[in-house]
Amino acid sequence: TIAFKATITSSAAATDIDGDSTVLVGCKDGRLYGYSIKSQSTRTWETRTDALSIQGRPLVHENDLLVGADDGNIYWFSKSKPVFQSRIQLQGGGAIVCEPLQVKRRIYLGTVDRESFFSADLSTQQIAFTFRVPDMGGVAHKPVLLDNTIYFSTDRGRLFALDAEKGTPRWSYRLEKPIIGPPLTD
Repeated sequence: TIAFKATITSSAAATDIDGDSTVLVGCKDGRLYGYSIKSQSTRTWETRTDALSIQGRPLVHENDLLVGADDGNIYWFSKSKPVFQSRIQLQGGGAIVCEPLQVKRRIYLGTVDRESFFSADLSTQQIAFTFRVPDMGGVAHKPVLLDNTIYFSTDRGRLFALDAEKGTPRWSYRLEKPIIGPPLTD
């Protein structure tokens, strides 16, 4: 049985259904769309900036929505307002296509075209640390946390382990092939 049907005219990445039974999708038109399964209604949130594409999965944080865009910004939306209320600018960052990892009041994510990895503090909306190394590669997948260490992979076959607080490298490993998925921890 189909609960409801909606047409999306551009490619999208969907999040899980949240407590309001709403599916969120970011699209290549720079907008975030919400489709309520309960009421079969739609909502739209707009960046109204240079963001041409929202390809990453949105993150539901308390009563807000956070999503990375191709302009290197993390847009912060209130569920009740159609326009972003603020943004976290990743200085020197590139397109964000991965879902951020949230750990308490911090988020962690990478960019694909300018090969950077960032952590931002959600309470201050400021960058906590930036990590870059030559020939790092783009980060297209959600990082993971294990024992205060953040792990992430790149499209140039690199696997990194960073201290979750300071962003200092613990180790890195270079594979001979591109990594096409997120790291897994046990």
